Amino acid sequence: MLNQSNRNSFTRGVLNTHFNAKKTKKTFSSAAIRDIIYYGGKHGFSKPDGKKIFAIVSNNCANQVGFKGEDFLEKLWEVLVANSRTAYFALKSREFENQFHYTELDHIKYRIIGDISEMKTIMRNQLTRGSFWPLYIDTEGAYPGLSNEANLALIIIFDVSSKIIYFFRTFHFDHAQLKSIRIAMKELEHDRDLVTFGPETSLQLGEEERKELKMEKLSTLDIQQKTGMSLKKMVDDWAGVKIVKTETMSCWTVPDLRHDQLHYAAMDAIALHYINIRSDVDWSFNPPKILNPDSTSRTPTFFRPVTH
Repeated sequence: MLNQSNRNSFTRGVLNTHFNAKKTKKTFSSAAIRDIIYYGGKHGFSKPDGKKIFAIVSNNCANQVGFKGEDFLEKLWEVLVANSRTAYFALKSREFENQFHYTELDHIKYRIIGDISEMKTIMRNQLTRGSFWPLYIDTEGAYPGLSNEANLALIIIFDVSSKIIYFFRTFHFDHAQLKSIRIAMKELEHDRDLVTFGPETSLQLGEEERKELKMEKLSTLDIQQKTGMSLKKMVDDWAGVKIVKTETMSCWTVPDLRHDQLHYAAMDAIALHYINIRSDVDWSFNPPKILNPDSTSRTPTFFRPVTH
């Protein structure tokens, strides 16, 4: 179990690292700031850490939506500096206005699944249906201290052909259940290519597990291709699509994911398709219409005709 010092240090470190990044300074939504501080303050804040964290937040967030014209900064002062437990517990129920809406999700459906049997049924049925397109897969992690060893909170799978995004919530899974999902993922690669941004190591079985099961490592196709580019920059440069990354450090283990979290996570997976075809898409058409005319004559990076 993480103590006060561990949690305080994590919160201070995350905020300090991201706000002081030299190349690409990151921003967090007000809700994500709340999530990080709520996690860090489970056992209260020491005076030095509380003051340092408050200074970081006030110096970087005072003029952003959710802070400006609101009492949020004052409430954070009560939590971080005054160490008010009443103010701390009130953070959990604080509501925030939605900051963005991706119109893609006006045409792309999504399903949120927390039951492992239903996940495996989907992976063995709906997701094995033949398609020209790969499955685009992304994950979201959890703050330190999650019971499962991978800190894997969410698996996002986008199936272009059906225009459905699946959110598999795995934060409550034990080791055996995670192993079972990883085996199902490995089996899925026999029917579909699996495209990711980076290696997504949390989806891999451990070395000893692979030996026991006589399985090879999960074969994912990395669309980042050692470019060193961030997802945000790559989808902008290659497809002219801008995405928001303010929910990166929000809490993915809450009982109900917020609107902005769902749109953020969905768009990270959709962005992989945009990078693959180097174009934006009008999803209101069936099949979806590629909007960049130059892309219609270019073979996508990952694409395989269905064989019968």
